[in-house]
Amino acid sequence: MQKLFEPNSKPMRIAVFMSGSGINAVKIIEHQNQLRLLDSRQEPPYKVVVIFTDNKKEDNESERIGNRFNIPVKTHDLKNMMKYGINDLSKREEYFRIVANNLKQYEIDCIVLADYRLIVTDPLISEYRNRIFNVHPADLSIRNAAGEAIYTGCGAVRAAILDGRQDIRASTHIVTGRLDQGNPLLISKPLKVTLSRSEREVLRDRNNPMHKGPIREIADRHQNKLKEIGDLEIYPLTIELISKGRFTIDKKGVVQLDGVAIPHGRKLDAPLLHS
Repeated sequence: MQKLFEPNSKPMRIAVFMSGSGINAVKIIEHQNQLRLLDSRQEPPYKVVVIFTDNKKEDNESERIGNRFNIPVKTHDLKNMMKYGINDLSKREEYFRIVANNLKQYEIDCIVLADYRLIVTDPLISEYRNRIFNVHPADLSIRNAAGEAIYTGCGAVRAAILDGRQDIRASTHIVTGRLDQGNPLLISKPLKVTLSRSEREVLRDRNNPMHKGPIREIADRHQNKLKEIGDLEIYPLTIELISKGRFTIDKKGVVQLDGVAIPHGRKLDAPLLHS
């Protein structure tokens, strides 16, 4: 049995990866500072030591966030990735090798993906095995007969609603080489899917090309609400629990929280005690 992080006298050092607004990044940093205020006699259990971003676009808030919280920002612009083959995962190895080398000076313990647009691949995954984390707008405990998470990728909320799910959830998980298939950690409280009569009619006639836009709007509305009650609640808590050594993983890849196996994550329908 191995802890995802072994607590010691120093905070768990985090590199946050972001590409745009960085809302999750801000929430994680603010939670870190709140933990410091709870006990001013010691450092918080984790500390964001660097922000990594893949672009310098105007809607990228990494520099502003870095300046606000006095955290260095490292950029390896997306344009530089074009020569490695941005849309070909097999050609990303060199790109992420550069990223991994750039991170070494910060002596990080884990990587937290916060609205990061790129699918992370080796060698980064191998170098930080079971130490890269993400949050996803779906209940990753919902599996098919082969044991794979059903609602993966950027269309997860849309797919769940079209499948007639009565509620949706967000999940934190360990990042692996398979998109959104890593071990779920925490799963948020449910958000009820609420539809007007006209919206239900739109979904019933989903194959109508005229309904493509309205269906996207329905999914976007629910995903934005889910971010508030899901992502922004469970992600900081997940990082805190990891930093306190409360998550472990065994040789078979089964995750435990406080010694209890959670092969499909821990739903937060009941309060989770802090320690």
